[in-house]
Amino acid sequence: MTKNYLFYILLFILPISLLTSCESNDPKKEDVPELITKVTLTFTPTTGSPIVATATDPDGEGVQNIQNDGPIILKPNTTYVLTIQLVNGLAQPTDDAYDVTKEVRNEGVEHMFFFGMD
Repeated sequence: MTKNYLFYILLFILPISLLTSCESNDPKKEDVPELITKVTLTFTPTTGSPIVATATDPDGEGVQNIQNDGPIILKPNTTYVLTIQLVNGLAQPTDDAYDVTKEVRNEGVEHMFFFGMD
């Protein structure tokens, strides 16, 4: 009876010890969302002058409304190359958090841009 008793104790303790030893000690990445207060879109045609449009949210997530240059009017039958600049105007220009464009580019598919037409 002693062997059976020992067998059942091991049968009970072994799975518990395996479950507790499987916990991951890897640190979890903390991904802080970027604060974007200014977006500049530059549409550069194959010929002609670029069209630049900006939208600014001066207080980030505050109560002030977003200010923009108005509608973006592109010429029909024209090919444009679009560049996007993202800025956190609440950070100092010398701070890494100021130019958000670099971080968004580095994170790649973790960001999406949506465009609409009226």
